[in-house]
Amino acid sequence: MPDKDLRILHVDDDADTREIVAVTLDIFGAVDLIQFASGAVALDHAEAFGPDVVLLDYQMPGMTGLDILHRLNAMPGMSRAAVVFMTGRSDEREIRLMQEAGATSVIVKPFEPADLLTALQAARDRARAPLARQDKIA
Repeated sequence: MPDKDLRILHVDDDADTREIVAVTLDIFGAVDLIQFASGAVALDHAEAFGPDVVLLDYQMPGMTGLDILHRLNAMPGMSRAAVVFMTGRSDEREIRLMQEAGATSVIVKPFEPADLLTALQAARDRARAPLARQDKIA
């Protein structure tokens, strides 16, 4: 079921990947998507956009996905956003590094376009789950 309330901030230096993600999300679900080729520009817009999910390319020139993640973690308004890495690297050590840095999940390229929206929704739900449990306890 499409999730019209899912807000996604996507950062990838590759124009083809940005287009594939945009077309896929448009076909499989009406989401609010904003895309950037540069981490620096994305960071300038992140808090104002208020994404549920930040979809990051792992390896980019200048500012890597991990660099972006560390800066997002320092922004108070970004604490509830799930962070998902999209990468061509499938090395378990690197995936563990992404997860230890705070990634909610990792999507390895090539990915199945039909599964992208479901993966992003699941990441959003996992990121919010601890907050939901805290709300019930309080």
